[in-house]
Amino acid sequence: MAQSSKTLSGPVSVISTVLLTAMAFRSFLRMNYWWNHANPVFAIGNGIVAFITGSVALVYILPLFASKSGFITGLVSRDSPLLPTAVGLVLAAAGGYGMLFLVDEEFVVIEWAFYMAVLGAGVYILRRTFSVED
Repeated sequence: MAQSSKTLSGPVSVISTVLLTAMAFRSFLRMNYWWNHANPVFAIGNGIVAFITGSVALVYILPLFASKSGFITGLVSRDSPLLPTAVGLVLAAAGGYGMLFLVDEEFVVIEWAFYMAVLGAGVYILRRTFSVED
């Protein structure tokens, strides 16, 4: 039987990658769930499925990073501010959310310091990204 030399188009490749990654993540979460509920057979089965779907997803993800004119390469290049902006916004939002809602009364000093550091890292990254050099 002859193999086809056609590759998937860009949108189909991205959709396949997203779906396979979602399946791997779901299987990983189910593995943890079954492991915590003392059912090692289901936990190992879901772990194997997570490994297989994650490995197949990597087959589609790696060429996106390898090509010089690819979409991902353009996002993470030094000329694009999108990746540092996204990282800065995520860190700032996580730090702010943690400072407001995730702090309990028992470890208030440790948690506030941690979330303040996360918020500070996000703000620092955003400031460095949008600073104008003279």
